[in-house]
Amino acid sequence: IAGALLIFAAGAGVMWVLRPAEQAKRVHASLSVHPADELNAGGSSLTWNPTPGGSRTALAWTPDGQALIFVGRRNGVQQLYMRPLDGEARPLPGTEGARVPAVSHDGQWVAFWSMGAIRKVRIGEDSVTVLAPGIAAPPAGMAWDESGRLLFGRESRGIWQILPGSEPAAVTTVG
Repeated sequence: IAGALLIFAAGAGVMWVLRPAEQAKRVHASLSVHPADELNAGGSSLTWNPTPGGSRTALAWTPDGQALIFVGRRNGVQQLYMRPLDGEARPLPGTEGARVPAVSHDGQWVAFWSMGAIRKVRIGEDSVTVLAPGIAAPPAGMAWDESGRLLFGRESRGIWQILPGSEPAAVTTVG
């Protein structure tokens, strides 16, 4: 019995010494979306429509984590804004009606859906390029990969891709 108690005590001591470190404390951070009046998130559902025309994906970080691209609304106009962590948000020209932003792997481009097409704009420039016309509904999400391919979800039509200089093509099939 004494040996069992000694083993139990030694085991308890080892467990006490090797216990996990305290959990990291949670940090709450907030970023102003000014000059936008509001972050336009939430989209709509059959029973609730908090922000008409909302974006399914309302924000995306740049790869270096130093800026946030978000869908904002000001004076009734929905567009993309860029908010550096150390500065104020500014609208990205030519992105009116934008939804579902996605930042390229190199951090130079933002793809988005607007007015029935997937488009892209170079950060810091005004010209918008149409990548894929004829995309009637906003994608269920978008992401760039390292090769420059843009992937996007098309509801019941699966996952599609846009390669640089080519038309959209299905990557998956549904069923």
